[in-house]
Amino acid sequence: MPLEKITERILEDASESAAKIQEKGKDDAEKIMAHYEKRVKDYKEKAMKEAQVQAKEKQSQMISTAKRLARNDILAHKQEWIDRVFEEVKTDILEMPEPDYISFLANLVKKSNPEGSEEIGLSHKDRVLWDKLSSKLSEDFPGHHFKLMESPFPMEAGVFIKRGQTFLNASLDAILGELREKEGKEVAQHLFPEEGRGNGV
Repeated sequence: MPLEKITERILEDASESAAKIQEKGKDDAEKIMAHYEKRVKDYKEKAMKEAQVQAKEKQSQMISTAKRLARNDILAHKQEWIDRVFEEVKTDILEMPEPDYISFLANLVKKSNPEGSEEIGLSHKDRVLWDKLSSKLSEDFPGHHFKLMESPFPMEAGVFIKRGQTFLNASLDAILGELREKEGKEVAQHLFPEEGRGNGV
């Protein structure tokens, strides 16, 4: 075969090889692009789903926080009104006419089931009422001998009863505190009847 023919054949083969290589390279490039485009699409979808989940979780957290804050506000509001009720009860007692207040003090002593030799503690301002209270106790408990404690008891109102080594704190604040623990729920139900039925308050 003449040299020229050989050269032409080599050039032709080279062109065909180059064309095949170029075509294969194009196919490979398209496959690679398709692969990465799919990966990008998958990543975007995954990112969108994660963002949606996070958004829902964030929304749920915000709703939960809002409900908790609202519930706290409602409880604080209820607590404020319950406090006001017991403060009004306290004020009513402190502003009782003197005969009614003396009867109130005598009833506190009566509820302690006195034996007759108790010492009665009164607040500084109530000590002036001792003679009248003592007279009332003598009427209610004939034969009993009550004695006023030497020093005023540090309280606003009520009585402090000493029986031997036993002490009973029947101060107004102690009584209202105990009453609040026992009756606070019932007071709340009276103040907020609709919420009580709906929330079991």
